[in-house]
Amino acid sequence: MDFSSWVTAVATVVLAIITFFYARYTKKIIKQNADINRELMRPYVVVDLLSQDQKIHLRIRNIGKRPAYDVNIDIDPSIDSIELNEGTIKIDNKNVLSQSFISPEYEQLLMLTATFKYLNKKEEKPQTFTTKISYKDSNKIPYDKTYKIDLGAIVYQNQIVNLSDNHYFGEMSKQLKEINETIKNKK
Repeated sequence: MDFSSWVTAVATVVLAIITFFYARYTKKIIKQNADINRELMRPYVVVDLLSQDQKIHLRIRNIGKRPAYDVNIDIDPSIDSIELNEGTIKIDNKNVLSQSFISPEYEQLLMLTATFKYLNKKEEKPQTFTTKISYKDSNKIPYDKTYKIDLGAIVYQNQIVNLSDNHYFGEMSKQLKEINETIKNKK
């Protein structure tokens, strides 16, 4: 075997080894891209409590790119009533918390109570809710998520609003008094 044949053989082996590792790496990248695409294109159903217009709402959303099927939501402690001015009424939340289909970008709000009524209750009230959501995508792949919803954030937000309203009203009152005194002094 002459020198050029030997160099060609070694170069071919080195090239084959490099090609083997390059093929493995490419296969890994393709799998990672498929996993990323699957995560980006799946349903994402989320439930949270929203304080809006001085009311507490249960908000159910599919923020994913695909529909969710066989959606079941369990909330502990159970949310089974809505407070109205004339009293408390029981609600059948099975239709809201168990749905066969939720489309992408879907959002549903269910008013639970007026914020000030909830915060002013004398009896012990839950501050944290454990939420378990289960659903499937169009390929019947199941998704389960359990997390906590902390009502303390809504309580804090409401207290900040009350504090800032009182602060601004106090400042406005001072400014009005100053204007009134200025007008009296000019007369």
